[in-house]
Amino acid sequence: MWSASMKLVIPKEITANEQRIAIVPQAVATLSALGLKITIEQDLGSTLGFSNAAYEQAGASICKSAKKLYKEADIILQINTPTKKQLKYYSQGTIHISMVNPLTEPAIVQAMLTQELKVLSLAMVPRISSAQKMDVLSSQYNIAGYAAVIMAATHIKQIFPMLTTAAGTITPVKVLIIGAAVAGLQAIATAKRLGAVVTAYDLRPEVEEQITSLGAKFAKLDANNTLAKLCTKSDIIISTAQIFGKPAPTIITDAMLASMQSGSVIVDLAASSGGNVTATEPNKIITTNGITIIGLTNLPSEYAITASNMFANNAVNFISHLWNSDTKQFNLQADDPITKSCLLNLGDHHAGS
Repeated sequence: MWSASMKLVIPKEITANEQRIAIVPQAVATLSALGLKITIEQDLGSTLGFSNAAYEQAGASICKSAKKLYKEADIILQINTPTKKQLKYYSQGTIHISMVNPLTEPAIVQAMLTQELKVLSLAMVPRISSAQKMDVLSSQYNIAGYAAVIMAATHIKQIFPMLTTAAGTITPVKVLIIGAAVAGLQAIATAKRLGAVVTAYDLRPEVEEQITSLGAKFAKLDANNTLAKLCTKSDIIISTAQIFGKPAPTIITDAMLASMQSGSVIVDLAASSGGNVTATEPNKIITTNGITIIGLTNLPSEYAITASNMFANNAVNFISHLWNSDTKQFNLQADDPITKSCLLNLGDHHAGS
């Protein structure tokens, strides 16, 4: 049973190469005003410039022991899925909030449900207007789209914009964006701001207006204008095609890679789910046939301050939606569309079984 004054705790992230944190001082102040008692693990935000004192001034307590933090929690907020070792310290009935994905991580979800935790997945926030301000995936994909272009710019041996100088005219970099969802649209906007000539391709013809509104050309494929030909003409490719909960589709084959110019750069934003490029190696930057292929799986972490602020804002909105201001308790109502989608305890299909 939850305590009279519910205790929200935020541990450090222990996933390899994770620089983001689940809460920032400003978010602590907002949640404290709701009536939540907040405790963070010591030095949670120190690597991002958020001191323990800043959290204390916002209303949080500091705990040195992660084990103690878990044991005393009514609600645990973190970004990544907990490990089985972490779960050992969770108390029965604890509410867990993270980006745990029941479609790709069914075993850990089942372990959490068996332990009688209340599991709320931010990865399952529904795409409805009332949930937009809680949409963690869209927030993080926005950062990933930006980061992909910046990373490509650091690896390509050219500058992006056209320059006319006494030494002659330098032609702009040609960028191809595959997929025009959140990450793809942000990649288009970023590449255009840097001065590139941008072409974008998406299977959905209805996104043409969004693509052209950002200044890119919408690629219409036919026998004379194939994706392979577009790849051959491009200096940089940002590939963003993913299917939620399923392996990413293979789009760029070995044959297509062989036809590309040496010195080209590909950023595969689908690397975490198998990749859109046959040669992609998750969490590695490789060179094959002179082409650099970037398969880093957590690009938002490269911009951890921005990503943490955005995640924290989404989490505050999510928690506020579920919070009953009269009882000072979580209100998990199965008839609420957001709760129904995110609370994994409500149906076996959520747990991937």
